[in-house]
Amino acid sequence: MNFLLLDIGNTSIAYSITKNGKVTDIHRVENQENINKFMRLFDFSHIDKTLICSVAPSISDSVVDVLKYKDVDYFEINYTHAKTKLLVDKPSEVGNDRICNIMGAKVINAPAIIIDFGTATTYDIINENGDFIGGAISPGIDIDKCKIKNYLKKNLSKIITDLDLFFEMNKKNLVISITGTNGKSTTCKIIEKILEKETS
Repeated sequence: MNFLLLDIGNTSIAYSITKNGKVTDIHRVENQENINKFMRLFDFSHIDKTLICSVAPSISDSVVDVLKYKDVDYFEINYTHAKTKLLVDKPSEVGNDRICNIMGAKVINAPAIIIDFGTATTYDIINENGDFIGGAISPGIDIDKCKIKNYLKKNLSKIITDLDLFFEMNKKNLVISITGTNGKSTTCKIIEKILEKETS
């Protein structure tokens, strides 16, 4: 089966097509107008099903409208069918993107701490059973539009940040990274208590 994979964010949509069970190149479409145009013009004749992960309901609603109009089978990821236990007070508040991160980490290893740098930076923790036991969100840094980065990409073969250097020097160590403008101390304390509870 061929799947169209849609990762719908607040500022853009990333998409890819699976062929023979493998993900092909990942493409990106910016802003609502271009996303709507992409969905209207996309050839779904070779797609068996569309899989949607969205953190922007207004955009995903318009995408689903097009899929329904074109009679395309689709599946939208959310907490009601996460295929993992969300051991938090309000599972409905766990973002769909975080659920996908959790499921991806379970395939690789559990327990784990998953850090996702995007519009916001998210930290998610799964225990040895692969259950989601909590996490945190901090303000993200949009480095994709940074003028310095764009200049360096054109003039250097590789950009190394302080985080790249840190992780390169600590490959064998378990690392929990906390970033953001406000709330770092609080987040550190929350993670400390979670780890204390899990290891006690």
